[in-house]
Amino acid sequence: MTIVATDAKTAKPIYFTKKNLKKNDYGIIKGSCCIPIVNKPYKWNGYSLYDGGVTDPIPYKKAFSDGCDKLIIVLTRSINYRKYTDHAMSINRFAKKHKELGEKLFARCNLYNEQLDDLKVNYLPRGNVLIIGPENTFGINTLSRNKKSLHKLYLEGYEDAKKIERFLKK
Repeated sequence: MTIVATDAKTAKPIYFTKKNLKKNDYGIIKGSCCIPIVNKPYKWNGYSLYDGGVTDPIPYKKAFSDGCDKLIIVLTRSINYRKYTDHAMSINRFAKKHKELGEKLFARCNLYNEQLDDLKVNYLPRGNVLIIGPENTFGINTLSRNKKSLHKLYLEGYEDAKKIERFLKK
């Protein structure tokens, strides 16, 4: 198990393993989901942490370098979804104080798209990667509370999860 976070000071990914975890200490998890611009970096054990998706959105290369031979990539969007930067003004203000991290924020959408393209072209055909992502998000976004749409998305995810067993048995 590895959790990726972004070091707010260096704008580089940090990979934490379960040996970094301690009972009832959720600092790594809190830091790895701390969103730049919206939040201040999460302070934990001398680190200032942000969401790992800023510097390594799909950390498949790290997983392979750590010895994994099969990966299950779970996306919150369709496998064909393309990310784009839509918060340029907010990032510009943020980048005035945090230059390197601001540059990473501008580049993160391209990095995500490049990583997903690499997975689809170079790994899916080999059969060592399974990518699961909803075909339809039913209009749901991060803060949605529409129970009918959430239930539909849950059912789609439940069906997609059945692919995992078949993949692992190959």
